[in-house]
Amino acid sequence: MSEIMERVDDYFQIGVPACWIIDPVRRIGWVAVPGHLAEAQDGVLRSGLFEMPLTEVLA
Repeated sequence: MSEIMERVDDYFQIGVPACWIIDPVRRIGWVAVPGHLAEAQDGVLRSGLFEMPLTEVLA
């Protein structure tokens, strides 16, 4: 996980406002914004105007 978070921090440093992290084995996802990481409890990744159900990502 620390390698993933290092990569996420790299994206934040170049101006990416949010990252979606997906674990295809456990079939769960998280939304990361600077200073905060939250699991997509309802199965939908959200960031600003964008939404993506995990079922579509993992299909």
